[in-house]
Amino acid sequence: MELIGIPASPGMSKGKLQIVLSASDVVKPGHIILIHNKSFSPEQIKKSIGVISNTGGRTSHVAIICRELQRPCITGVINAFDNLIDETNIILDGNKGEIYDNE
Repeated sequence: MELIGIPASPGMSKGKLQIVLSASDVVKPGHIILIHNKSFSPEQIKKSIGVISNTGGRTSHVAIICRELQRPCITGVINAFDNLIDETNIILDGNKGEIYDNE
């Protein structure tokens, strides 16, 4: 599996994916999170090691926060919620905007 989006904050992360559906969801520290661009909190990003968003671009709110917190981020991954599974190991390449399996 390889998914492609917009590289919004540079860096790479390897770890477990956590699907976050609302700003009130508790993020497990050290996870890469998959969020909806409009329903997240900066505290969730602080606890994560990387962020994937199904919408947005380089100038979106999530991308700006990720750059400020130095978290790799990929936005605009339209089919992320259909193709990524909670608690699977993935690699997030924020430099290229690519997501890979890491099983």
